[in-house]
Amino acid sequence: MSFSAFLGKGAKYPFAFDRVSGGVKRASSENYYLGNPAVTGGTLEKINGAIEFILSTALESRFFLPTFGSALNQLVFEPNDTVFADAMKVYVVDALARWEKRIVILSVDVLTTDTDRDENLSRIVVNYKVISSQVVGNYVYPFVREI
Repeated sequence: MSFSAFLGKGAKYPFAFDRVSGGVKRASSENYYLGNPAVTGGTLEKINGAIEFILSTALESRFFLPTFGSALNQLVFEPNDTVFADAMKVYVVDALARWEKRIVILSVDVLTTDTDRDENLSRIVVNYKVISSQVVGNYVYPFVREI
């Protein structure tokens, strides 16, 4: 059995069930780690999943890796103004630059409409480029201000 036959396999984050089979959705191995820089839609999906995982994890919430995650949860009680948006951008860039080494961040934008403001929602748009292939991708992280 080759090393790549089991590398990276396991439950997908966020944890979900497959509607067709009824089983747990699984993450599959990714040839990126084995020296193959081919980027597929699955690769971008995995990068987007990693971005979501990093941004949704609060700092000091993981016992053995307290510096993992982002400081976004510290902004829950801040007023929704330009300082809030700028702080979100800084926290996102810091977290992704430290923990997601497959990408280069091109831009981070914070979008908040009047409807989103009523729902305590801000959309963080992360535009990035995959280092191995120069493919450009983006991810919209919904930051909901709730406890």
